[in-house]
Amino acid sequence: MDGNLIRINSIKNHPIASLDERFQLIYVRGLGACLNKLSQNSEITKMFFEAWANSILHFKTHEDFWRNDEEAIKRAISLKRSGLHFFSMKYSFFFDVFYLLEQSRINNSDNNYIVEYLEKSICGFFSKKALRKTNSYISEGFIGKGKIDTTLIRHREINEALISKTPKKILVVANVSAGKSTLINALIGHRLNKVKTTACTNKLVYIYNKMQHDGITYKTINKAYNYIDSIEDVNSDMFIEAALPFNSSLLNNCICFVDTPGVNNAEDLSHGKITEDAIKSDDYDAVMYISNSGYFETNDEQNILVFINKHVHKPILFVLNQLDKFVMEEDSISKMLGNYEQNLKSIGFRSPEIFPVSAHAAFLFRLNESSLSKHELRQMKDYQEQFTDPYYDLPTYIGDTKSSSLLKSSGILNIEVKLSKI
Repeated sequence: MDGNLIRINSIKNHPIASLDERFQLIYVRGLGACLNKLSQNSEITKMFFEAWANSILHFKTHEDFWRNDEEAIKRAISLKRSGLHFFSMKYSFFFDVFYLLEQSRINNSDNNYIVEYLEKSICGFFSKKALRKTNSYISEGFIGKGKIDTTLIRHREINEALISKTPKKILVVANVSAGKSTLINALIGHRLNKVKTTACTNKLVYIYNKMQHDGITYKTINKAYNYIDSIEDVNSDMFIEAALPFNSSLLNNCICFVDTPGVNNAEDLSHGKITEDAIKSDDYDAVMYISNSGYFETNDEQNILVFINKHVHKPILFVLNQLDKFVMEEDSISKMLGNYEQNLKSIGFRSPEIFPVSAHAAFLFRLNESSLSKHELRQMKDYQEQFTDPYYDLPTYIGDTKSSSLLKSSGILNIEVKLSKI
């Protein structure tokens, strides 16, 4: 797991955020100048700084905040304000410097170079004392009572806990048009994957859950890092890895979805090869295989299922999608599930666990109405009427009692419960 992705970048209630805007600007300008100097203009450090600064200022920072400017640093650590303890500004500043540089390097080196630069070029007598005490806390975890704001300490503790975890990887596999992108969107609760009628994913894409409310951090194919607080402004065409807080019951789970290319893309055979190699790698904790309930016995479907049966030795979730398209008077969901199970058993899966779902209905039920288009709002209203009918209460077909909500009826929550238990 890439620790630069999973970290929480924004901060609520930073102690400087309560000050007048003039003080905030002096502080943030000095912080940017200090980090620019000490990181040698690192792009990763700049990303962390901008997210941090925007949390303090509540607006996007300007480019001139990120430049080598020793006078700006000196002004920041000299800030005084009536009613504010003289040292509290210094401790917050030095903490932010150590902490944001610490975040930028996963294998932490010692902080001597930070202390040496600040003592030699920036600090006066009282500032040096605060600097050494803050360094002592960062290095050894101890500092005098009340010196560093508890909000800052707690933020660091949360990030340390997050990056110490190993996420469970769920390899998501499907043929083209099975609804894989929509299902992932429904499970994470964001419109992250573009939904297209043709195959579009031509690489493995890793989507991590941050487990804390924050924006989205992502890494491009060129290995550049970006952070955006508005998750809606990012889509999976922009990255190879991303981390964001899942807006679903999976929020508290350390989990990563590994999105694979559609196996049966006739236009580019390399897509199938990428997915098959991922399956054979065994670098995952479970496979989630998605079938389109409209046509699950095609040659392409049979071929990939035979391949999965041969190479996968981990739990498999078989997701039967798009059951909302069934017509009550003409189709039998029970019969469909029975046929699907028999087909899986005939291939060699002994006790396949099947999850009936309407990923599209779940996605629309889960999103905030304000983020839906007029067309999607009409679709959602149709789904709301449709899923009040017991025929479309999908969990009841696998032994559940009557659902207590439309989202539950869509079948998505059963999948999330299973993923949580893996």
